Amino acid sequence: MLTQQLSDFLHGLRYQDLPEQAVDSAKMCVEDLIGVAFAGSVRPQGKIWRRYISQQPQRPEATVWDGRLSRFSCENAAALNAAYSHVIDMDDVHNSSITHLGVVTIPTALAVGQKHHSSGREILAAAGYEAGARIGEAINPGAYHYWHTTGVVGSFSSAVAAGKLLGLTPEQFLSAMGSAGTQSAGLWQFIQDGAMSKTLHTANATLCGIRSAEVAALGFTAARDILGGERGFLGAMTADHHPEALTRGLGSQPYQIQTNSFKPYACCRHTHSADYCVELLKKKYALDPARIVRITDYTYQVAKDNVDAPAPATPYGFKFSVQYCI
Repeated sequence: MLTQQLSDFLHGLRYQDLPEQAVDSAKMCVEDLIGVAFAGSVRPQGKIWRRYISQQPQRPEATVWDGRLSRFSCENAAALNAAYSHVIDMDDVHNSSITHLGVVTIPTALAVGQKHHSSGREILAAAGYEAGARIGEAINPGAYHYWHTTGVVGSFSSAVAAGKLLGLTPEQFLSAMGSAGTQSAGLWQFIQDGAMSKTLHTANATLCGIRSAEVAALGFTAARDILGGERGFLGAMTADHHPEALTRGLGSQPYQIQTNSFKPYACCRHTHSADYCVELLKKKYALDPARIVRITDYTYQVAKDNVDAPAPATPYGFKFSVQYCI
């Protein structure tokens, strides 16, 4: 059973198993995401999330990454930080799984770690990147037309991070993954309106993951083969799934976090190749926009599906318009 194999590996992964490069990459991801979150916290979306979360009862368990550095309950701090971190579209990206892994892993790991006084090494070994990247590779590119991968695999990344820090047994850990999978969600339709749903996906994923781990610790059971089962996650996401990606090279180097990347531009990753081409052209030629008659961008289908937007209507929509970015 593929879910069992992946779950057992993730449950058993320890800090001492990680090569130095994986540890360094994890540290950079934490530093990068916290900086991105601070920037996102002052944008309109970030302020809306702050107002919403602030209305709820709080316990001073985990730090919120904005100018106030106040402490909220573990769940609310994780959700708010996950929303902040996805506002400006600068959070890290794992290309082969088409997933932003830090935004759904790090807020959970640091919030749960603060609440339960985990060590830094325990947090760095929380394995959310490994889970999310493998599951993302198993469903993409087939699922990407409808499903925002970060949202749908984020519940797994969050559950794995929380489950490891809560010290779940192997059986409880498997149940946490099962509960995470049955809550996975996040549709791309919001792009058509340039709406704010992307941050809702990341906030919700962290909450789903934490909830899944916490109820598993109390004995709550879930599907044992949530990923590969007949009516499980992979088949629900797309008919063109790749179950072998879940366990391929499991435990061998490099770990998935070592193949992660940081974004140079604050817009959708699928515009970045065109953005870079424009930079190169500007260095090579004295471009005069008034003399440009036509621009043709030769790109890939996933980019066309997600960023071919010649007339964006909102500031967020501009980030998903390759025409605007060019």
